[in-house]
Amino acid sequence: MYVLTQANEKYRGIYIFNLKKEIDMDGVRRPSLNPEEEVIRIEGGMPRIIDDVTFAKVQVLLSQNLDRGGSFKAKEVYILSGLIYCGDCGISMHGNTRYCGRNKLKYVTYRCSGRSQKRDCKRRELNKTYIENFVLDVLYNNLFNQNSIQKLTEMLNKYRKENNEENAKALDTATQRLKAVSCEIDKTLEVVCQTGISIETVGGKLRSLEEQKEHLENLLHDLTINNNLQISEQIVAQLVEKSREFVKTKNLPECKTFIKSYVERVTVFEDKVRVVFKVNVPNKDNTGFEPLVVEESIKKIYENYKDAV
Repeated sequence: MYVLTQANEKYRGIYIFNLKKEIDMDGVRRPSLNPEEEVIRIEGGMPRIIDDVTFAKVQVLLSQNLDRGGSFKAKEVYILSGLIYCGDCGISMHGNTRYCGRNKLKYVTYRCSGRSQKRDCKRRELNKTYIENFVLDVLYNNLFNQNSIQKLTEMLNKYRKENNEENAKALDTATQRLKAVSCEIDKTLEVVCQTGISIETVGGKLRSLEEQKEHLENLLHDLTINNNLQISEQIVAQLVEKSREFVKTKNLPECKTFIKSYVERVTVFEDKVRVVFKVNVPNKDNTGFEPLVVEESIKKIYENYKDAV
């Protein structure tokens, strides 16, 4: 099995020469990358072991993994890894564990990566338990309680109703198209019967028409279901039941597996925390939808969750 590393073009059969400068002018071995214009790349210069599509997909996955920081090797479960950012410098925050004092008390926090890298950022680290409990409670109170399920049901049905007119037009277009295709099939078969030509002569055309007919019939089936669909609170509750229980009980390993499906970003400012969800809700004027955003002061978060540690 080949292990693909970030942007290793050798797997695509590209021979690369003069990529690194191994020894400085003073003779000290200090490897560094050469300027791009000095690098020589030869397409097909070595055996290819992976196609371009797979290579591109791997690069995307590896880039996503970089955003997850040290979550692979972390002993603590940091459910906000890849989601929480510093509001001052915009750099992601990472989980950090340290032991302090004579009794070696354990402190688990989220720390700005910019500050850790000794950049010009003064953002203080944030207690892991406080911020994670806050985000989970916000998630539960806004999406998973019974009142929220009712509002979400109403919102989904309103959205479905607004799209019914567009679905109706698509349904009419597909119906007319299906009639035309069926008529074309009948005419083609009639020509075969009347002229006595071989069915193989029009075989390609008939296969194409049959494929179109099958596609249109499936489309009509889906559009009809969508047009008649009525979403109930029971259906919505069933969809979120498992996630809701994990959030309610603060089951961190389980919450980590799905929280990115609901939370877009958590931003920590000097005096407040902002949570942006991936769920859209009606705006204040009820003229459209906007992402659900919740803000709370850091002072209040610490006051509310100081007994959770």
